[in-house]
Amino acid sequence: MADFNRLTETYDLKCSYILHPESLLMGNEAKILIKTHLTVNDRPCDLKLLKNTKIKLTTTSFIDNIPVTKTFENFEI
Repeated sequence: MADFNRLTETYDLKCSYILHPESLLMGNEAKILIKTHLTVNDRPCDLKLLKNTKIKLTTTSFIDNIPVTKTFENFEI
């Protein structure tokens, strides 16, 4: 017999992004550069392990202060 201590899995996903404000003008298509860092139990992990990914992007109108949300499902990493 031996003691066994199973730790709870903890996930941490951090993202940094670069966005040119000029691309947010009405009628333009914005390109966003995203840098991610995923860890599982404080160990770096490959993003390709993620399945059924969903990104929820919320922007706020500067003039009206109205939030606009768009969801991207099955995002390919």
